[in-house]
Amino acid sequence: MPPTCCPSEGYAGAIDSMGTIAAPFLAGIGIALAVLVISNEQDFPCVAPALIGLVIATAAFIACLEFAFFAREHVVTPSDLEEWAPGLGGSERAEWLGSEQRTAIGKFRRWANRARWACNVGIVAFGAGVACVLLPKGGPSHATDARLAVFALAVAGCFAEVAASVTTWCRGRT
Repeated sequence: MPPTCCPSEGYAGAIDSMGTIAAPFLAGIGIALAVLVISNEQDFPCVAPALIGLVIATAAFIACLEFAFFAREHVVTPSDLEEWAPGLGGSERAEWLGSEQRTAIGKFRRWANRARWACNVGIVAFGAGVACVLLPKGGPSHATDARLAVFALAVAGCFAEVAASVTTWCRGRT
């Protein structure tokens, strides 16, 4: 029997959702925040780092969208392959089906991994950009406790995403 389409059930759907729902949504928010910062530079103490983070995030989320699209092109199920080779029979058919599916799986995994990494980069850069936006003018000493807490959550989110990405990579799930 030929190999299955993806490393786990639902993986292709998860990559598809990440690239067609989450990434475009976050890219739009990144662009909107960048425009807000540019339009009100005087209100933000860290304009350049905020813009760098938000622009990197937006670019990474757009790359994620593209990579997920390319990955989706290579999702092939056994029934798809059966429909593509109606004239082949016996061992020749089984060999061809297995070869085609292995090729598709390899291409899917390459593009899916690129999409995941682009999304991870986007989330870290987005979190860094948002953290810079949340810093009050005059620095932390001019911030309320609530503002400092929100800033700390944004920074913690960046570190959590880096930790999750590194952990996933170390476990060989890329």
